[in-house]
Amino acid sequence: MQPNRQISVLLVDDEEDFLYKLARRLEVRGFKTETSLNGIDALRMLKDKSFDVVILDLTMPQLDGIETLRRMKKENPDMQIMILTGHATVEKSVEAMKEGALDFLEKPVDINLLVEKMTVAWEKSEKAKIEQRMAHTEKLASLGTLAAGVAHELNNPLTIILGMTDLMLEKVQDSSEEFELLKTIERQGTNAKRIVEKLVRFARDTELNDEDFDVNESINEVLSMVKKTMSLSKIEILSDMDSTIPKIKGNYGELQQVFLNIITNAFHEMKHGGLLTVRTSKLENGGGVEIRFSDTGTGIEKKYRNRVFDPFFTTKKVGEGTGLGLSVSYGIIEKHKGTIVFETKTMDESETSGTTFIITLPELIA
Repeated sequence: MQPNRQISVLLVDDEEDFLYKLARRLEVRGFKTETSLNGIDALRMLKDKSFDVVILDLTMPQLDGIETLRRMKKENPDMQIMILTGHATVEKSVEAMKEGALDFLEKPVDINLLVEKMTVAWEKSEKAKIEQRMAHTEKLASLGTLAAGVAHELNNPLTIILGMTDLMLEKVQDSSEEFELLKTIERQGTNAKRIVEKLVRFARDTELNDEDFDVNESINEVLSMVKKTMSLSKIEILSDMDSTIPKIKGNYGELQQVFLNIITNAFHEMKHGGLLTVRTSKLENGGGVEIRFSDTGTGIEKKYRNRVFDPFFTTKKVGEGTGLGLSVSYGIIEKHKGTIVFETKTMDESETSGTTFIITLPELIA
């Protein structure tokens, strides 16, 4: 597997001269590097951004390499971390590997060996991401089949319930207690039918049409629909659209559903008002469009992050959500050969909380 972008590296070492020389040597070989002189600063940097590989020294002031490694792996078990030290011992090597270090190298290190090891670390990380996406796609496929069957079985009795309720409503007085009870049945039956319709959409494997369209225009249509509701809830909308982005080929309605799902989730996360920022931009070196939806809500708790795209998973109260929105969105973006990921921070992790969903879609090829 060959990198199709720069591999990002965080170098952590208290020897300033060595640190900056190593950073320059890696940069001329195509890596994107950032540096930190101690473990505490490195942990702070990792709260704000992610790196493909982290290279740690063992002997540092305030927080040594092993403890820094331990805390990094606690925050992100999948992080690829290598130890590079001038104080190597068998005991330290064994301890580092037990704590989750990918490799243990001794200074002075051969730069070509280091580059090889870092590339292996990147490949391991990318392979894990691909396997995770494949597993999720398989889960969606199997649950889609189940959802189709469940929806079919529920639809007929719901249709009968609503039909009979309508007949009974015609036979009672509008002001009677019976009328109010029947209206409650009708409302809840309609709500159940709406959930069934979502199941059908989740299960349906529609073919992409040949429609090509302007992503900015599509998003603006959705924003115009929710603008008033957002305003009443004291949520400001900031749109930053790149007018030079290429057109996209796909299903206009399905992609609008994705945009609406994400915006609706952002709305629910900002119960006391906030800011929704929507940005579009061209991907580097061509290849498509990137869309970012950022809210200033409470952020997603760590215990939920691996389940965000799982079908039927929701943190909303009963009756407020089915847990299908992001699962459906994931499936739609996958079908369009795109990607959907998110970045999030809670108040425990950062001074400002919020979540950003990032969608990429391939360019329309003429």
